Amino acid sequence: MLTAADLKHFAQANGIHAIGWFAASDFPRYLETIRERDEYRHIAYRAETAFLKAGQIPEGIRTVVVLVMDYFVETSDRPEDFRLSNYVRACWNTVNPKTKAMAEFLKAHGCRADTLDVPQRAAACRAGLGFIGRNAMFYAGELGSYVGIAALGTDAILEDPSTAQERIVHPQCEKCGLCIASCPVAAISPVGYQIDPMRCLSMVNRHPDEPRRIMPKTPGQLERWLYGCETCQDVCPLNAEAQHMHEAIVAPEIRIEGMTLPNTATVAREILSARQDAITSPGYHEYIRRLFDKQCEPGAQA
Repeated sequence: MLTAADLKHFAQANGIHAIGWFAASDFPRYLETIRERDEYRHIAYRAETAFLKAGQIPEGIRTVVVLVMDYFVETSDRPEDFRLSNYVRACWNTVNPKTKAMAEFLKAHGCRADTLDVPQRAAACRAGLGFIGRNAMFYAGELGSYVGIAALGTDAILEDPSTAQERIVHPQCEKCGLCIASCPVAAISPVGYQIDPMRCLSMVNRHPDEPRRIMPKTPGQLERWLYGCETCQDVCPLNAEAQHMHEAIVAPEIRIEGMTLPNTATVAREILSARQDAITSPGYHEYIRRLFDKQCEPGAQA
């Protein structure tokens, strides 16, 4: 019989930095938010029905097991180059193999182990693993917000399930607001805890052909982000205090919209310029053009 102690021991031995679980049930607060927000009816890369389905637990699942893994990569930033986010560089390389290992462990004990497409931040809160910051990112306690989340559904019933809520906030966030003030495209609500997905810079450059995306008004707002954006996390005082595990998996190369680039914190202008011909997305061609145009802005150094 699988026990909570077995699960925790396997997680610790296999680089899963936090684990929790809760009795399976739908996500009413998440579902309510999706139904209320008009933009989720019009996102091209994911249908509204997919968002709604994510808030509903599949039949036969009795427990949702949530895994959290730190993907932060300690690297230097060259101010003349273009930036790649930690998320793009290391998140899924780190999360996927560890999630697969946990699924195989559950199956080896005769348990069902389905990868769940649930609202990950809400699930992590319900599993008692952390809280939501005003930048709408999930913070896993001392690990901070540079964490990947995965959820597995099982038919096993585990002892001591969490009874936490879908959305938990931190008192320090209520007194701060740096993330809101620092967002280069004003994508975070003035009161926090909600992001305009069509304006968020990470959305703009990771889904470049999304027809409803809102491009920044000036090239300077791109802040040298080649792919992804972590400005709201970079300025966060809670992340400044984070105790990282430094176990992220970083492949030597990364593929972005047809280009193969070195998987480093920054990509040199010369490298990007030489590989632009490989870009497959018209929207990303437009984004890169704006990124290079930054040097032409008033006051910018040539």
